[in-house]
Amino acid sequence: MLQIKNTSNSPFTADETIIYEIRSLFPDFDERLQDLIAGMSGCSPFLYGLVKKEINWIKNALTSTKSPEAEIISEVLQSSDVTKSLRIAKGRIALWTALQDLSGNWQLEDVSKCLSEFADFSVKVALKTAIESIIAERKFSKLKNFNDAEQIGIFILAMGKLGARELNYSSDIDLVCFFDDEKLAEKDLFETRKAAISVIKGVTKILSETTEHGYVFRTDLRLRPDPSVNPVCIGFEAAEKYYEALGRTWERAAYIKARYCAGSSPIAVKFLAALYPFVWRKYLDFAAIEDAHSIRIRYQRKIELKTISSILGHDVKLGLGGIRDIEFFTQTRQLIVGGRDPDLQVAETLVALAKLAEKGWVSTDTSKRLAEHYRFLRKVEHLLQMVNDA
Repeated sequence: MLQIKNTSNSPFTADETIIYEIRSLFPDFDERLQDLIAGMSGCSPFLYGLVKKEINWIKNALTSTKSPEAEIISEVLQSSDVTKSLRIAKGRIALWTALQDLSGNWQLEDVSKCLSEFADFSVKVALKTAIESIIAERKFSKLKNFNDAEQIGIFILAMGKLGARELNYSSDIDLVCFFDDEKLAEKDLFETRKAAISVIKGVTKILSETTEHGYVFRTDLRLRPDPSVNPVCIGFEAAEKYYEALGRTWERAAYIKARYCAGSSPIAVKFLAALYPFVWRKYLDFAAIEDAHSIRIRYQRKIELKTISSILGHDVKLGLGGIRDIEFFTQTRQLIVGGRDPDLQVAETLVALAKLAEKGWVSTDTSKRLAEHYRFLRKVEHLLQMVNDA
């Protein structure tokens, strides 16, 4: 049975109808657990809908000796309808993380880790399903090596919060998708590119499309090279040439959080190794240092400075001193000194802040204060997103 470790995290509802309903639905749960479920149902229409839909699952999850996360994944793998099962699984993961979070059992890192691991799993399943679907349709039967992601050379990198395993309750997931074009003959390149694009479009549809069972993850592919002109899946060699010739400082910052997510792992590792000198430069001239600093300065200029009287409209993510501002503060310093110190080449914001203080690049007081504020703002962001999954 779920233990309530910290009642200060537990939401409260004064809606007696919901309180009585939850107690009648879960009569065998102790009163504190009933109050927790009633509280989150009364405060979140999204979670309330899931609770009513998943009564039996909640009872089993909270009384079983097995890991609910493992059971959720197992059910998807055994399902013949991945599109439906992934959406049901996403709802259950949302319920499970909310219960663990609001009961005080999990810290910020635990919540983000669970959500990120499920997102990784979802992308892998979506990629496998998309490839199998296209093979079944025999759209690219001329390609002899079109059997799986390893043979095609398709790989997907997680970026942003997913890349750093910092996903929140209602995050979009940022992905960039590539295929191995290095060893392809010219006659095979066009057809392989078409196949890779079709696969990634299939992945996006599986993850993002809203059905009667909801959606899995809103998927953003715009961090790829020049997204206004390039397709959703780009050749490895073409992408490498782009970053060497045209890569910008903000793209270096984006790749701090990049990691392998799905598809051909060996090709992904090779690609990230090729980009290492682009992201982590050992030597920077004054212009490059100024450019790194300017990322945060340009961002701040876009933010409308508000007086304390308008604090209720403050954006905890994008506002001055918000989540994004702290992330930019951290990443700009990583870009400037990280090329000479591998210990600073970390994706997680809180880990990076601690490392920067340890190495003397920011004061211990600054690091601790920013980490404290970051945790608080992420917690507020999580609570806001729980309300309506938005």
